[in-house]
Amino acid sequence: MRELRKLADILDERGSLGAQKREHVRWSFCKTNVALTVDHPGGSRHALVVATRNLSRRGMSILHSAYVYENTRCEISFSSDDGEPLRVIGHVMRCNHVSGRVHEVGVQFAEEISIRDVLGLDPMLEAYSLESVDPAALHGSVLLVAGSEIEQRILVKMLESTSLDIKVANGTEDACEKAGRGCDLVLCDGMLRTGESGVDLVAALRDSGFDAPVVVIGTTADAAARDDLRMVGANGFLSKPLGTRRVLQALGEFLIADGDGGPIYTSLQGGDPLRELVDAFLRELPRLSQEIEKAMLGNDMEMALSLCRTLSGSGEPLGFAELTGLALRAEKSITETGTVRGGGADLRSLMIASRRVKHRPAG
Repeated sequence: MRELRKLADILDERGSLGAQKREHVRWSFCKTNVALTVDHPGGSRHALVVATRNLSRRGMSILHSAYVYENTRCEISFSSDDGEPLRVIGHVMRCNHVSGRVHEVGVQFAEEISIRDVLGLDPMLEAYSLESVDPAALHGSVLLVAGSEIEQRILVKMLESTSLDIKVANGTEDACEKAGRGCDLVLCDGMLRTGESGVDLVAALRDSGFDAPVVVIGTTADAAARDDLRMVGANGFLSKPLGTRRVLQALGEFLIADGDGGPIYTSLQGGDPLRELVDAFLRELPRLSQEIEKAMLGNDMEMALSLCRTLSGSGEPLGFAELTGLALRAEKSITETGTVRGGGADLRSLMIASRRVKHRPAG
């Protein structure tokens, strides 16, 4: 393991210059016993145990003692705390000789994975999976509750090149009222200009029924303070001083789904008799999305299947065929594997897509 980490450090140093151009963060993932199954072009299939270097939402770096041809199909099996393996399909993008018999194999996944599921990364510890975020890819509505007027102006300036609808609030009561009218994310300071704390604000938002993500800005890295925020329902944390790139990273973590942060609107026309039910469905979706995440965290197969069936049955009739397709796919994955984790990637895609469903703007 020591030699693996030393080699990984050397390769990281070589590749550090291109980091700013990457879409996804590459997290260190030095393992010596990852299961890899390779489907060779000739039709043969081999099961290998390989060492790994790093991991992102879209792929990983593997260190192997032989050359592997580009476009070779492969399957990686990650171990997990609950004993259920997480299997990911991908293909070889590149294979470079490193030294001696060692080759670095770059694998791209067929679908994005959740880094949180594999590595247990926590946005409350500022562990965000997107390396860089295109401001124009950020859609939706964000409510800012800053600690001072100048900080509010700075945040608005940082987000002016995005496609976000920015709203501002001055305190807990004002924030709860405005969030209740519809909001995709709240970005708030740990200490408001009204003297209230971020903990008070997050607790009030959750008590009011607000289910969308809340990211808190703070000056402390104290574990107890972050635990307090977790307990009241905060989703992410950003430490001061802020930079535009890090703010976009945090927002992108919750607003961008599989590289597509665009909103999903109903395909039903105004005269359709089912159109009047769309508003009620949109009000229910935040809760359903949160329930999907709870089912995944709790490995609750019965709840996960029930949610999939609810969304597959409601989505298409109300003009959201994409939700129905994702729900059916997730239900199939869970049923075929017999585990919630087996449908984890499909469930997460369903959860994120449900958060992208929006009211169509007037006009």
